[in-house]
Amino acid sequence: MIERTDGISRIVTEDETFLTSSSLSSIQEKLDPDKFMRCHKSYIIRVGAVKKLEVYGRWTYTVTLKGTDETALMTSEKYNEMKQKLVF
Repeated sequence: MIERTDGISRIVTEDETFLTSSSLSSIQEKLDPDKFMRCHKSYIIRVGAVKKLEVYGRWTYTVTLKGTDETALMTSEKYNEMKQKLVF
């Protein structure tokens, strides 16, 4: 997962966390679009790491990721796109 907050991008793996000043857009350009998804203005997730999707608000979902305690937010538009990619 990659989270952008306060001008810093936080890249979270199962083992480590990295900080960079690179924007999510510049990071996203380097990632395989079949494996990674911009699910919210502040988050990029690895599609294969999705464990669970839950309703968070009227147009927002919470994404629980495998191998970590981290969660990300997902818009309803991206939720519909994700449903087509995953079978739970």
